Amino acid sequence: MTPLIGRPEVYMLVKRTISDTVQRLAKTFRVITITGPHQAGKTVLAKKCFPHHTVFDMDDLELQKRWKQDSNSLLSQISGSFFIDEFQNMPEMLSRI
Repeated sequence: MTPLIGRPEVYMLVKRTISDTVQRLAKTFRVITITGPHQAGKTVLAKKCFPHHTVFDMDDLELQKRWKQDSNSLLSQISGSFFIDEFQNMPEMLSRI
């Protein structure tokens, strides 16, 4: 019997199921969370599902500094939806979104 891990057709099925689920949930909820282990593809998934969303990469120390100085100004520059990558670096953002 051939193992499932490493088979491209299994990878595509899982990938498609996750993408479809994330996009379906985004139609119902204003905020969704994608969690998982380090380098599991969370950011790639979010960018693929939402290619037109603004991205806040909170690994960026300059962006963290700008957020702490004036979050209102930063948020006012966004027209539309956004997602926050590496949210754990700035949990205080939760009170502003």
